[in-house]
Amino acid sequence: MATRPAAPPRPPRPARPRRGCRSCLGLILLVLLAGGAAYLARRPLLRAVASFLVVSEDPVHSDLIIVHAGDRRRLAWGVDLYRRKLAPRLLVFVDPNMEAGFFGLGAEEALGLARESAERQGVAPDAIVFVRGVTSTWDEGIQAARYFREHEDVRMALVVSSPFHMRRIAAVYSHLLPEGTPRTVYVPMPWEWTGLSLDNWWTREQEVVWVQSEYTKLLFYYLHRFRQGVREVEAPPPETPAAPEEEKEAAPLRDTPGPEQPAQAARPARAPQPEKPAPPAAKPGAPPAGGAPAPGQPR
Repeated sequence: MATRPAAPPRPPRPARPRRGCRSCLGLILLVLLAGGAAYLARRPLLRAVASFLVVSEDPVHSDLIIVHAGDRRRLAWGVDLYRRKLAPRLLVFVDPNMEAGFFGLGAEEALGLARESAERQGVAPDAIVFVRGVTSTWDEGIQAARYFREHEDVRMALVVSSPFHMRRIAAVYSHLLPEGTPRTVYVPMPWEWTGLSLDNWWTREQEVVWVQSEYTKLLFYYLHRFRQGVREVEAPPPETPAAPEEEKEAAPLRDTPGPEQPAQAARPARAPQPEKPAPPAAKPGAPPAGGAPAPGQPR
């Protein structure tokens, strides 16, 4: 039986470029084009990044000037607004540790120096109130909300701080202050007072750290702080312990000894002995004759 001749081999097909390689090349080209465009437009883009943090309004006549803690120049700017008769009162937040670090003094000495500086510049002693113990912008917003609730005559307030700090302050106030509260006008320090600038801020370490910090804190506030609501504002301040005089009125002395106390009155009194000195007076904190401790003294 005759065998069939073998078929001639087919010529190999030309290799086609893979679609995956073409997609990768297109993606790389797109990234390069986007990077080049971003580099060419870096100045307006980076300026916009920092400009978002700045909330600035023209100062108007108000009832109160709120000065946030963190920089002594903020107080100087608040005093300048006061001297221009834009508001008759100042509410100044003070972080004792931070102020002591700026002045190089103790917290009390730093606070006294700040008060003396304001009074020397023409601020009446009864026109300035320092609020101590705040450690964050959130704490300052809570204290401002409580101040507004206690002073219904305040209808408008000027808010003073550094330019890059204003966006976070505005977000805190808009979250903590309910509708119908005084209007807040945000008046940051002038740029020439701060040494900061929107131009080329990315080339200076101080501005880079500040901008990065503000965006990080804004993210933290939106993810954590703002979920707490206004419960901290509505909650009453912690009660102080009762004074000794109040404890005396609330717990009258017993006329008779208690069940666990020996009846000292039933004991026969010792006859006085002339040859011996009189017994010494009872020491502070010792119980009286009836067996109950003296009011206002520790047991």
